[in-house]
Amino acid sequence: MFTLQLETSEDTWNSLENGYGNSAVIPLKSYLDGSLDETFIVTPWPTRGGLGMIPTHSLAWAVVQKTNADHDLLTQVLQWLQEPSFLGQLAFAMGSLPVTSTSLDEWPQQDQVSTLSRLIRVALPEPSVEELTIFGPHLQTAIGDVLNRRSTPDEAAEYVLDQITPP
Repeated sequence: MFTLQLETSEDTWNSLENGYGNSAVIPLKSYLDGSLDETFIVTPWPTRGGLGMIPTHSLAWAVVQKTNADHDLLTQVLQWLQEPSFLGQLAFAMGSLPVTSTSLDEWPQQDQVSTLSRLIRVALPEPSVEELTIFGPHLQTAIGDVLNRRSTPDEAAEYVLDQITPP
């Protein structure tokens, strides 16, 4: 299957599992939920600096306090929601990257802990909808051009830079 024809992360995962590619960018949940008959190496996206990065959704709690009497109870609930034991179990249930390395102590599948620990160290918030709207189409065109050998990676990067107008 041609890379640019894949439309969903499920398509991408199935293609990888069936041997139609050597690597893929998929949500962590797809990997964790997938069949593990073959061994896949999970690694951050490459960067120029060499450390790599992994875009993530962030998790935040927002609480509205209606009366002062609720303060102590809300404080207790918020403290509990931030405990590594809760965050680890929540991340596992959601199939997402735990918020902190200490949350991994609660991860039921200890064979995945070293992989996830490497990812946590280079996790960054994913781009905003506004950023994706501005950069996404240009990046998609540039990536397609590189994959179809219509341009080099450097030429594609230059194209994207030329398309973006500073505010």
